[in-house]
Amino acid sequence: MRAFDRLGAKFKDAQLQALAPDTRAWLPAWRNPYTAADSHLLVAAGVAEHYGIARRLRERLPHLFETYHSRRHHFRSSCHERSSRSAYAFAQGIFDAKGDAEGYKTAVHVVTPDCLRVAAGNEVEPGADGQGEKGSPGWEVDRLTRFFDACPNYVAQKGEMKKERKAFLKTNEVGAVLQNVQQRLPGVELTPDDVAALYALCGFEVSHFNRTTAICSLFEEEDTETLEYLEDLKHWYKKSYGTPLNAKMVCPLHHHLLHELRQRARGESERAAALVFAHGETLLPLMTRLRLYADEEALTASLSLPQRARRNFRTGSIIPMAANLLLVLYQCSPEPAPSSPAPSLRHVVLALHNERPIALPMCAGAMYCPLDTLLADLQHDCKFEQECGVASTASSPAAGAACKGHGGGADQDAHSWPTGFDTLLGEGSNQLTPTGLAAALSAAILSVAVISLLAWALMRRNAPLQGASNRTKARSPS
Repeated sequence: MRAFDRLGAKFKDAQLQALAPDTRAWLPAWRNPYTAADSHLLVAAGVAEHYGIARRLRERLPHLFETYHSRRHHFRSSCHERSSRSAYAFAQGIFDAKGDAEGYKTAVHVVTPDCLRVAAGNEVEPGADGQGEKGSPGWEVDRLTRFFDACPNYVAQKGEMKKERKAFLKTNEVGAVLQNVQQRLPGVELTPDDVAALYALCGFEVSHFNRTTAICSLFEEEDTETLEYLEDLKHWYKKSYGTPLNAKMVCPLHHHLLHELRQRARGESERAAALVFAHGETLLPLMTRLRLYADEEALTASLSLPQRARRNFRTGSIIPMAANLLLVLYQCSPEPAPSSPAPSLRHVVLALHNERPIALPMCAGAMYCPLDTLLADLQHDCKFEQECGVASTASSPAAGAACKGHGGGADQDAHSWPTGFDTLLGEGSNQLTPTGLAAALSAAILSVAVISLLAWALMRRNAPLQGASNRTKARSPS
């Protein structure tokens, strides 16, 4: 927020008469609309986004959410208010067929950990961020949703994570963007960091106010492509493949989801939905651990334009506002085992990212991945304490055919949400019975914060899946 305040002060130096008319129309009156307190809140756009996601899910799977029951529908959020508010907005959309996103007419219980940290049983005052000293050894933190705060080794590497982004800020390419923006703001002295802050402000204006005629008007399309890569460099190292620890410290959350799926497959759980609302910093490491959107070449400041153009890692589309990752659990039709007259049950999982099918790399391109392939990760100890340097308190097999007649290859359309299970599964779909769902929703936009939802739910056979929303998602500037 201080960067935005600094820009507001610099705008006062603009030579008004030299400004283009469209810039002169907004610049003199511009003030930073955000405060530090806003970073912990959920703004109206975030409420509406969560509400809308829930309504679409309710339309597709109405039998899951007919009546709320705390034993069947478990809500959990991180300690931040924006996360818990996200949970309530989602509950309003999923359980109340009427009303609006701000009504919060549905009363649900949301488990929310305290932001205060304790050491040796003594309560300690929170730090400036409301959360105490981040990553301090011996401090208890929510390892499910905010594992990055509970990992001292991660905190210690933050300086290293910024090196490539800082190097890219010094390139001629970013210098050209600075020059282009500078020409539109005569009299205003800007730095590369200021340009990056302007790009973040542009993203906020689009997502919060649906406006592109102010800050965003300072950029050309080529400028935004350069600044998009600058942001991808930040996220690559801070939350994803650039720092190996990212995929390791998310292990508690990953194993939690796998245990939920395994319990449902074994019939050991009666929950219809287990929903956890957290952060973009929660979702992207999880997707990294699942090897989604990996690149053969590491993202660096010196990567050539053709190499950058081929990259899979684009956070604007991977974790836009309300990004989501769903794992749908199916039960294959019973088949007699070769050596026993009793039927043999198998379970498979279909992954969907942003409501569209996607093949998990560990499943060798199979769209329907045997549950056992995902559960193989449970064979390995979750070495959170060892990896993160705190006091202590295995490889997946190749995926086989999902079920007889269901290879579910990667050539299947991964950009459409079919109108029904039969359409999705194709010929012989009567061999699969959907029995569970795991989902993750996230918005990495600071105060809009749809942030993150991790869920799984009991599903009924042939529940209709309506078309996914095609509305444009705001790209994350955070």
